[in-house]
Amino acid sequence: MSRRLSRGRTDLRGAPGRPSRTPLVALVAAVVAVALVCVAVVVALVLTLGGDDSSPVADDPSSSVEPSDGPSSPRTPDASTVAGVGYSYLLPGGWSDVSDDVEGVGSGDAIDSVSAWGSQFQGARANFIVNVTPAGPSETPEDLADGWKEAMRKELDAQPHDIAGLVIDGQESVGVRFARTNEHGVEIVQVAHLVVNDGKAYTLGMSTTPERESDTDEALAQIVDSWVWS
Repeated sequence: MSRRLSRGRTDLRGAPGRPSRTPLVALVAAVVAVALVCVAVVVALVLTLGGDDSSPVADDPSSSVEPSDGPSSPRTPDASTVAGVGYSYLLPGGWSDVSDDVEGVGSGDAIDSVSAWGSQFQGARANFIVNVTPAGPSETPEDLADGWKEAMRKELDAQPHDIAGLVIDGQESVGVRFARTNEHGVEIVQVAHLVVNDGKAYTLGMSTTPERESDTDEALAQIVDSWVWS
């Protein structure tokens, strides 16, 4: 006999045709995941190329060091490694881990690590920022990509253009490229890749100026080639 509810209604839990709460819970989790990823990448892409400095490049002597050759070039045994939440990668030649230069990095905020072409974040010729947020029920970057792109478009007031994705230690990414002028009148090129691994959404963002884009493309290729999920 079925258990009776108030006003004589029958408890229909498990009855055919009754919608389950599971899809709703999954949908809510997915929406939250999209929101977190969007906030993370927008913060990262705004925080680029010299912060409040009116010039994108300061007098950092080490920033004159050119990135090393492409992914096929040999790496020295003592090459610096950036280790973050669930990943690590080797720094290209002339790049430094500048996470300590940026407030809040690695303290539970979405921005997990920052590296720069040069010895410091302020005035670097380029920077590379990794964001880590929960992916919710999403298992592929395509699940999050639409909201991710739209949030960046609105916040940066620039149209993202799809670019070829990357294979990052076995996981495929969704990629976009922005070309915009920041509040100081400096032209900036920004490339972002969204990838999902082990329940987390990772945004890899590379920012530079147009004339240095080919160099940072090589640096990004080296980073991706050395990337390891942990």
